Amino acid sequence: MQKHTSRALSGSVSELGTITNRMELKLDNFKHPIPDFLVSEHLTLDPDYLNDSYGEETPPELKPLSPGDRVAVAVVNGGQDHVVVARVVNYG
Repeated sequence: MQKHTSRALSGSVSELGTITNRMELKLDNFKHPIPDFLVSEHLTLDPDYLNDSYGEETPPELKPLSPGDRVAVAVVNGGQDHVVVARVVNYG
């Protein structure tokens, strides 16, 4: 089982990062910002996704990324691609 798990995970790494003022990705463990990265589709929705005429606002977790957001990033394809998979927040 351990061999299968190692094979499944080889080549992929998870990192934490921050979206910069220039909308680049800055990984915690990498010196340079990354201007070209992939984003999970749910983080690209229109900020006014829900109709506020009913008094509802788009939940923060569905709003698009903005500067200062902390994100979980999957590093794939041997480090060639970086995929923002989720916005992360402190709990508690």
